[in-house]
Amino acid sequence: MATVRILLVDDFAPFRFYVRRILEQYPEGDVIGEAADGVAALQLIAELEPDLILLDISLPRLNGLEVALQVGAMAPRSKILFLSSHCSQELGRLCPPARWVMLLNGMPIASCCERLRRS
Repeated sequence: MATVRILLVDDFAPFRFYVRRILEQYPEGDVIGEAADGVAALQLIAELEPDLILLDISLPRLNGLEVALQVGAMAPRSKILFLSSHCSQELGRLCPPARWVMLLNGMPIASCCERLRRS
């Protein structure tokens, strides 16, 4: 099984730390970088071309949706998994289902890991 190269993007450092520690328990995933804002995320996406981007929607400098809209041109093979406590039908309509998946911060961790495997 190939390793999934993961980029974590969230402005809350303790949350990034927590997610990284959980992902380290799964050998099929490798966290290759972290970013705390949208601009830094775009720089790392261009540099690292991750397989999977765990992306918060509420980010400083450039929000997660703006980042996601630019990913297609920069890293067309990257999939995006949104990490957000903000969920609405309108937000769901903005997300092309083939590339983006919504994930709520309050979802039980076992469910989160299963969504990661399927992405």
